[in-house]
Amino acid sequence: MKLQSALLITALVTTGSPVFAVNLLLEDFEGGKVKYSVAPAAVEFSDGGTDYFGRVSATGITIGGSVGFSNPQGTGFFAAQDLDGDGESGTQTIDFTGINILNFENLSFSGFFAEDDDGTNQDWDNTDSVIVEAQIDGSGYVPVFQIENDGRQFNGAPLVDTDFNGVGDGDEITNAFTQFTTPISGTGNSLDLRITIALNSGDEDIAFDNISIDGDAAVPEPSTAFLGGLALLGL
Repeated sequence: MKLQSALLITALVTTGSPVFAVNLLLEDFEGGKVKYSVAPAAVEFSDGGTDYFGRVSATGITIGGSVGFSNPQGTGFFAAQDLDGDGESGTQTIDFTGINILNFENLSFSGFFAEDDDGTNQDWDNTDSVIVEAQIDGSGYVPVFQIENDGRQFNGAPLVDTDFNGVGDGDEITNAFTQFTTPISGTGNSLDLRITIALNSGDEDIAFDNISIDGDAAVPEPSTAFLGGLALLGL
């Protein structure tokens, strides 16, 4: 009995606070109540073809059959193309606000991204972009993930912009949904996430799914009084 108690006390004293990963936000666009809002259109829209902005699912918008993606993560996803084609603004945002991050650290963003690949005839211009930004406790938005073309004025491929300078220099976004994960610096009480999409011509599109915020939660170390009580039990 004494040996077992001593070993337990030793383990509790010498082991640091363990951490475990927790999902703080997951939007899979499958249906039901959404966790986001859109602006400035305030509504999701589609002409049933290649002008659209919204959740593509059984309960959402429809898009043209000429648009296709592989490696789907379920049946629903969010997609956008030629945003000003129906008289809306060529730049639209998706906002996730008030995500509780209290007592969490090592925050990260992840999502699956795809684009209706047009082979060698890519259509993203240097004015097109998808920018994911985060802010903690209203401190101001900073980019955490960004997609741009390769810097040419017209008709480039969408690439990950690894240094956030407005020129794509990383992996290409293809028609296969692919997961990208990036860290979010800082800690606090509440996190807001914003996805800004600027795509204003035909064949300039993006799709994404399983938007996620994750963090590590630390398990507090046992208190001195608790350890003292265990010691008395051992004695």
